[in-house]
Amino acid sequence: MNTLTKVVDKGYPGMLVFAQTIKNIDYDHCTGKDIIEYHDKLTAGFIVEISDYFEQYYLVKYFDGATSFHWGIDIFYRKEEENSLTYLNG
Repeated sequence: MNTLTKVVDKGYPGMLVFAQTIKNIDYDHCTGKDIIEYHDKLTAGFIVEISDYFEQYYLVKYFDGATSFHWGIDIFYRKEEENSLTYLNG
């Protein structure tokens, strides 16, 4: 993930992203905090839609056809690809 940058608020529809998907959510009764466990590999897909109700919240469609909402801090993009594809942004 060294070459990847967090999307945060820079996402746009059609952007190629790599999502960090959640494997398991657990609750620690002692500390009162949620423990989130992520899959080891990132999942590639495209941003389909930006949420109208929440900031930095994106609908991502994966290459296997599944869709899922993600916060901007859980999805990444390659900055060098963005620079080389700027002519596509019209």
